[in-house]
This record gives sequence, C-alpha cells and structure tokens, in this order.
Amino acid sequence: MNNAIYVYGMDGIHHRTLFKVGNGPGEYLQLMDFDIRNNILFVLDFGGRRILKYDCELNYLGQIQYETYSTQISAYKDLIYLYNLKSKKGNDYKCSVFNEKGEKIIDKLIRPENENLFNYNESNVFSLNGDDLYISPVYDNYIYKGEDLQPVYHIRFKRKGFPDDINIEEQDVNSPDFQFIVKNNYYVSDHFLIFDYFVEGERAFCVFDKLNNKKEIGFVSNDLIPDFRFFPRWGDGRYLIEEINAGILYEYFPSLLKHSRLRNLSLEDNPVIILYEIKK
Repeated sequence: MNNAIYVYGMDGIHHRTLFKVGNGPGEYLQLMDFDIRNNILFVLDFGGRRILKYDCELNYLGQIQYETYSTQISAYKDLIYLYNLKSKKGNDYKCSVFNEKGEKIIDKLIRPENENLFNYNESNVFSLNGDDLYISPVYDNYIYKGEDLQPVYHIRFKRKGFPDDINIEEQDVNSPDFQFIVKNNYYVSDHFLIFDYFVEGERAFCVFDKLNNKKEIGFVSNDLIPDFRFFPRWGDGRYLIEEINAGILYEYFPSLLKHSRLRNLSLEDNPVIILYEIKK
C-alpha cells in the first residue's frame, strides 16, 4: 500500500497503519514526509499544502495550512520546520518555521531567482541530535544549527568542490557534464558527522570523528552482508538506518533473502529496514 504510514515495534511487529487519502478532515492528498514529537504525529501533505496532526492511535487532531510546496518536515521543540521547493513568486525561502498554532514565525535561507528547476534530490535536509537541530539544504555544503540557522560546518571538496563565487542552484547538477562534488545525505551525532557524496557515479562516504578530530573518507564495502550495498540515509546516536524496497531486494540483492528473517519475504511486502550499529 502506497501513500501510507506503517507503525511497527522494535520487534518488527506491525501495530497500525495510517491510510487516509482524500481531501476531507483528517485526510491527505500526497504524503510526503512525517515527524513525531511528544507523541504527536505530524504528516506533511504535499498536494494539500498542509500539516495534519494525529495522536499515537492515529486519531486526527487538527491541521496547519501553509502556502508553499514543502518536501521535508522536522518538529523541533515547540516549532515546526519545513523545507520548501521553489514557488516562482515573491521572496522565496528554503526554510519556513511555524509554531504549533500554525502561525509562521520566520522564513530562512532565501532562494536565488535563477534556480534550476530540474535540480531535485531526495537527500535529507534536517538532522536531529538530542536537543540540537541541524539544517543543510539540498546541494548546500554548509550545515546550519538551531533556530537562528548559524553555520557550524562547511564541507569542502578542494579541487572538485563547487566554486564559492558561483551559485550552484543555477546549475544543472544532474547533468553528466557537471563535474563537481556536492554533499548528499548527512547526519550528526555527539561523536560523528557522516555524509555521502558521488565521485564519478559511485557513492562515497566521509566519517568525521568529532571527538578525536579525525576523518575517514572513501567507498564503503558492506562486509556484513555479502553482495549488498551500504546506503544508510538516517541516523541517531546509536544507529545508521537504511530502508530498501522488497522488490529491489528480489531483483538486485537475492543473497540477502537467505537471511532467516527474510526467507518469507514477498515482492508485495513492505520495505525492509536495516540498522547498522555504530561502534566506537
């Protein structure tokens, strides 16, 4: 079932499913992203340009309407952060901040007028570590922190890095002629800053040990699971987290199906979640 949210326990047992497609109260048109805070589920409805709120039993609590088309959400403290696509009208900002009443507090990170509309990437924008929220827009090598969006990390790729005096969002990043390296997914913990990037079509990783001021960079081979990729896209202080469609496992990684927990997996099953524990 697409356009739905599935709730599982850490033991893998399914508890409930949110599937309320429509345009009425408590229904959404296109589920784009979600977040959870204080036992409230915040669902980002891309098509309806609204945030729907549900309790732990998936009972509808209300909604927040907004004007932009947003693709990612983070519920942080008493605020809600949205990452916006280009709207083509007025001042255009990458990040909007609302309170829980739906009142806009501020817009941050103005978009350039000449942004290339074909630049779209599903890399994560928000990363939460304890009480700290980090924000890094797509194709941006800066990572910002907190409500004031203060820059705390600047990722530089030396000769392959994009020039600071040219606006990257005016370029066609997905063109085969684009020869520069830009950050994709990232996550921040107390111990590590980890991000991935592409080098000549291959995904590479950088692991920066913040406590010891050391870094490891390069391509990662998955030595835990033979013939399987390594592509986590989320993380917290303990795990790196990967999700993969059941059909992709059947087509590209049949060796993984030999695992005892996946022997009964079917093509129609829900995605498989893989947790990589971070060793210190």
